[in-house]
Amino acid sequence: MGSPDNTSKPPLSTPPPSRQEIEEAKTDPPPVPEAADSSAVDDLREDTRVKFYVDRLVAQAPETETVVSSLEIREKMIPDKKTVLEPLVQFVLDEKLDLEGMKITRIIYDGERNILLMDVTTPNTGGGYTLMNYMVEGRQDALRQKTGEPTMNSAKKTSSEWTSWDSDDMPEGGGNLADYEQGRWIKRY
Repeated sequence: MGSPDNTSKPPLSTPPPSRQEIEEAKTDPPPVPEAADSSAVDDLREDTRVKFYVDRLVAQAPETETVVSSLEIREKMIPDKKTVLEPLVQFVLDEKLDLEGMKITRIIYDGERNILLMDVTTPNTGGGYTLMNYMVEGRQDALRQKTGEPTMNSAKKTSSEWTSWDSDDMPEGGGNLADYEQGRWIKRY
């Protein structure tokens, strides 16, 4: 029934900082770790650049935008525009191509606004351009880009590919850029 004894509290393990220590902490910069992991910093810097250019492209209107009927889509998880663009921007960054010159030249949607096909180009330093295209797994009606004639596109898997074209519009090389598997991109170059 007695009053609690305030004097029996255990002592603090460290005394509170003095007024002088508080003032010094305000003016002194925090210590810098001696061995900062430069690869982690580089990875963060690169991720930030990829996100910046992806966001710029997402906001960009494509040169050609078409809605078509899709005959067959086998992909269960169709990526959105941002997800489609991520491996393309990463490729341009890795290959030291022109990030500023990237533009979406064509998007083909189905009636539900799923992206079936997307073409993105960037200029090459020696003339010509690099074309990167994404196509969802399945078969779709589409239009030929230059002639506007109907064509049938099909892909065995959802993927992105690239082709480099010279200044005479002749292909110089290309290959598989990334495959979309189980909801994520697998880099293939």
